[in-house]
Amino acid sequence: MLPAMLFTACRNDLQWTGTVNIPSGGWTDEMPVVFELDPQAYLAPESNRFAEMTSREIGDTLPRLYGHYNARLSLRYSDNCNASSLRIATELASLDRDITTDTIAVTLFNPDGSPVSPGRYGINETSILLPPSFCVTRGTTLTVTPISYSTPIEGLLSVSLILSQ
Repeated sequence: MLPAMLFTACRNDLQWTGTVNIPSGGWTDEMPVVFELDPQAYLAPESNRFAEMTSREIGDTLPRLYGHYNARLSLRYSDNCNASSLRIATELASLDRDITTDTIAVTLFNPDGSPVSPGRYGINETSILLPPSFCVTRGTTLTVTPISYSTPIEGLLSVSLILSQ
């Protein structure tokens, strides 16, 4: 009975994850990261873009993710990232709901210069829970953009969106 209880305790309710790699030249407010959570809403089945975006055959379907989720934004960054913290604008939009915007602050390094969430081999990762109103409906996209940086944010490796229940 004990192994079953341990298995239940480790259960992962991950529903969806997407990652966008940041170019080596850095991240700027002119390069928003966009997560398309329901690409089918915009694309006709005969569209060639559907096959390109999903690496699937035309006419294949993707599972619908409609519902409320715990959403987490995760940032991977190197020890030489040139920003100790980030302010990020988020925009949650869909075809069925109003656009919701928010600004979040993410701290990457402690005042002593050490990473907040140290990793291995100089690669660190920190994440922040997005507001609890995260709801996926028809045509939902999440756009993530850094705010007010005069120079590109270098050393930021990727931005991920993680949905769980």
